[in-house]
Amino acid sequence: MASFLIFYIIPLSVISVYYYFIAKNLIRSAYNIPVEGNVHIESRKRLARTVLVFVCLFAFCWLPTHIIYLYRSYHYSEVDTSVLHFIASICARILAFTNSCVNPFALYLLSKSFRKQFNNQLFCCRARLLIRSQSMARSTTRMTSLKSTNNSLATFSLINGNHVCHEGYV
Repeated sequence: MASFLIFYIIPLSVISVYYYFIAKNLIRSAYNIPVEGNVHIESRKRLARTVLVFVCLFAFCWLPTHIIYLYRSYHYSEVDTSVLHFIASICARILAFTNSCVNPFALYLLSKSFRKQFNNQLFCCRARLLIRSQSMARSTTRMTSLKSTNNSLATFSLINGNHVCHEGYV
């Protein structure tokens, strides 16, 4: 029971209280914004809901593990070797460890700005390749030569609009 309190109830209580105050302040501050208040109020409410979803995800993901720990602590004299207990233990562990990686997915589903930035970062290489292939089709090559007393020197540069993409010596 002590580990249930220390590792589940106390952390859940602490994050619930802090996230409640964060959500409350977000909603309260939205009413203090005079310009386009309706838009700001809705975005702040959506952010407050997102914060509260994280508390619920934590509670949901870790509760089965702690229920199994409680069951084992009150039935420590007998070992449960049933397949159901084994599968439930594995699923509870997987669910608990999944909580560590579920937050970005929840943010992706709940936040439009996070989704936009994530997609920009995820597809940045593809966008660069697409831009590069389009710019290479429109690029021109300019050759210039400089005559010096000892030898002749030719330079080339690949021009894409006003930007020099590559310069070198031939």
